[in-house]
Amino acid sequence: MNILYYGVFDGRKWRAEYPMAEGLEALGHTLFKSNFRSRLPWRIQSDWKKYRAQTDLIFIQNGIPFDSRHLETFDKPLVYMASEANLQSQQHLLIGTRSPDFVIAHSQQTYDWCQAHRLPSQRLHNAFNSHFYKRLDVPYRYDLCFIGGLSPRRTRILNLLKEKQYNLFVSQSWRPEQVNLLYNQSRLSLHIHAIDETYLPTRLFEVMPTQSCFLVEDMGKNNDPVVGKGFESWSNEAELIEKIDFLLATPAAREEKVNLANAIAPLHDWGARMCEFDAIFQQVLERFQA
Repeated sequence: MNILYYGVFDGRKWRAEYPMAEGLEALGHTLFKSNFRSRLPWRIQSDWKKYRAQTDLIFIQNGIPFDSRHLETFDKPLVYMASEANLQSQQHLLIGTRSPDFVIAHSQQTYDWCQAHRLPSQRLHNAFNSHFYKRLDVPYRYDLCFIGGLSPRRTRILNLLKEKQYNLFVSQSWRPEQVNLLYNQSRLSLHIHAIDETYLPTRLFEVMPTQSCFLVEDMGKNNDPVVGKGFESWSNEAELIEKIDFLLATPAAREEKVNLANAIAPLHDWGARMCEFDAIFQQVLERFQA
């Protein structure tokens, strides 16, 4: 299949587009990659005109920002991956005069919206890049680490943990090699939602293959049995501290969670996930051609 793939191809290999493209190419697809965040304002339409005759299917990932008016010019089957947790940030591509033919929804909120509006959709999660995230047999240096942007909500909770004098390492690094090392050096890896809306963080998958136990804020309706039980969740600050104390004091319980996560990690790297995308692409193309 020839796929015109609109994503953020800016040379930063930590972006999901790169392992996703690698996975699709390994399945035999030919990709025409277009960086829709290019500084060239005509890039989207220019690549459409360039590859239109050869294209079997159009795939848009993330789509922020992607002017919905471009969709009106597309006369090939269109699959949109709504990869963000927040529905509002993606609705501009869902409510236009030319809707996607299929939506791959990361969040339950987006999936529910698509179902309510009779837009063909399936919930598929993000995944991890197995080139970067893996288990390292290194000594633990930290009780727990937090990696991510520091919103006011996160800062408040992290300050509370610092007051408890845990050996806590906080980083805003986006370098995957460094992040993977930090995961493996930490007995616990912590996720705090940046906003009050619940979601299933991509970091859950990044920590899966490491020797760290993932401690995630309650995911609400976004929790999914397919991600297994190799993590602990918490719903308020008192419960968070209780879970930290228990897991630090009980290595066997912590290691049990890590082993459960490691066992299913191969199901959740981008190579495995793209097999699920491939099945959707085939179905959409067949339905479009019928």
